[in-house]
Amino acid sequence: MIRIRASSADLADKCPASQLRGATIEGRRIVHVDQRSPESAMGNAVHDLLAAHIDPSHRGVPEYSVVRASHGLPDIADDLEYLFEAGCKLFDARRDDFVDPMVEVPLITDGNAVRLVGRADVVSIVPPVVRIGDHKSGRVARDHSCQMKSYGKMALDYAPDCDTVESSIWWLRDGREERHTFSRYEIDMWFAQFEQRQVDNRGNYGPGPDCSWCSRRTGCDARREWIDEALSIVPRYEISMGTDPAVLAPLIAEWYDRKRAVEKELVEQSTRIREWIQENGPLPMGDDRMLDVQHSVNRAIDPLKAWDTLVDAFEGDYRSLAACIKIRNGKLQDEIMARTPTGEKKAVYLAVIGHLRAIGALTEDHGNISLRARKRKESDDSSRPALDAAD
Repeated sequence: MIRIRASSADLADKCPASQLRGATIEGRRIVHVDQRSPESAMGNAVHDLLAAHIDPSHRGVPEYSVVRASHGLPDIADDLEYLFEAGCKLFDARRDDFVDPMVEVPLITDGNAVRLVGRADVVSIVPPVVRIGDHKSGRVARDHSCQMKSYGKMALDYAPDCDTVESSIWWLRDGREERHTFSRYEIDMWFAQFEQRQVDNRGNYGPGPDCSWCSRRTGCDARREWIDEALSIVPRYEISMGTDPAVLAPLIAEWYDRKRAVEKELVEQSTRIREWIQENGPLPMGDDRMLDVQHSVNRAIDPLKAWDTLVDAFEGDYRSLAACIKIRNGKLQDEIMARTPTGEKKAVYLAVIGHLRAIGALTEDHGNISLRARKRKESDDSSRPALDAAD
């Protein structure tokens, strides 16, 4: 029986070999990477708070400091409160639909060859419909269609009186909801095909952007080859304003996805090298150089708690004190929108920015140009017809 977590279903669909557990490939034992990170800890903390908000009988809403401590987060200003408030608003807008909601519901279902397991954030059963809610606190928008269908399969097996599943993905950072509806027939057909792909392609690799979320990525030869090719895929062609978009566009698109994987690989390699040096000591590099670790202390000051102390230290010189304080524009936007009624958020924020610009308090630099992948718009099709051939 192949065991697949719902959260890994999209990865499994693209790369069945990612689900190999406790096995060896060509004599080498598969090594899994610890997936814990500050981002995952933040997500778990937000989920704990939202579970208590949605179903107070499940767990009383704890203090932020208690939640931070339990997940190893520093007790300083961060995104925890903002994400929690955003999640509350998204769920409360649908609370009437999610009757008698259950939170952190363990689910499992067995097929002929695949066992699906998972823990749904929110489940509500009102025959003939079972509703599922999933909070997403990450910054990277990914395709979670297989994950939601996996939850749908398990939920319909959990609630045999239902024949329809409605799933909601709540994107906390964007403040938006993504909805999908499937019939029992559609879910059963999807699972049969999904299960067959896992059996037929067992051991087959499908390296791509989703490798970043695979626990065995560091020991995967397929991913290594995919990354090695990434750095040479575009330089084969001369990039200029006259280059045929139909030829260049698919190459750049593939390079962009691989670039993210290369950047993540470099970070992980740096972490492993740092840990090795901490264990074994400085590493000779030649030319009378040694590679060693440097210890530093990062201090974060809570402006609200420190305000009176700082005012006294600066003897009321607010101009000098202001030079020490940096206002994060993204956080400012989040806080303004969090306290503004729906429908007025953008207008209120733009009004604040406009006033700051008018009084000379806002400095804007339009010279920062970066690459960013976004959803395709209808206007893209009309404005760049030459790229159609690349699709």
